[in-house]
Amino acid sequence: MGIIIRYANEDDARSLGIVYSKSYQVAFKGIIPDKILSDVFSPEKRTEGLQREISEGIPANAILFNDDKPAGILTYGRSKDVDLDDTFLEILRIYILPTYWGQNIGTELINWGINEIQNKGCKKITLWVLEENSRARKFYEKMGFIHDGITRVIDVGKKLIDLRYIKNL
Repeated sequence: MGIIIRYANEDDARSLGIVYSKSYQVAFKGIIPDKILSDVFSPEKRTEGLQREISEGIPANAILFNDDKPAGILTYGRSKDVDLDDTFLEILRIYILPTYWGQNIGTELINWGINEIQNKGCKKITLWVLEENSRARKFYEKMGFIHDGITRVIDVGKKLIDLRYIKNL
């Protein structure tokens, strides 16, 4: 079967919630406190949020299937950064189930997202990544994203540094 990527519909919310939760919990183990990972990023809570997003149509959510099994999620929308203009869209999340890490599925999903964003006439993409998430930072840099020097501190029971990355299309 291979890989299929498409925009998510309401029937996909549960699968997206599971992919989001499981990948987030593994990726951020040791970075974000375990209590936050298990409570805030439970499959149920992620599913609730995604159901709302999908029903409202904002932001855009896509689902990646590998051999008919849900394996990835990509979400993009308007940038929330007040210093950026309307030429930017933001990749809000991209997660791949850990069992698929290292198999180029993330590359296929982000390239799909970049193409979709570019087809909307957007010239620049932004995303945020935790400073401690070196795996994701290397991936984004490989995909042509550059840290623009902007940081923010987020508090998730622990203060973390978030780095803004930008890609010109």
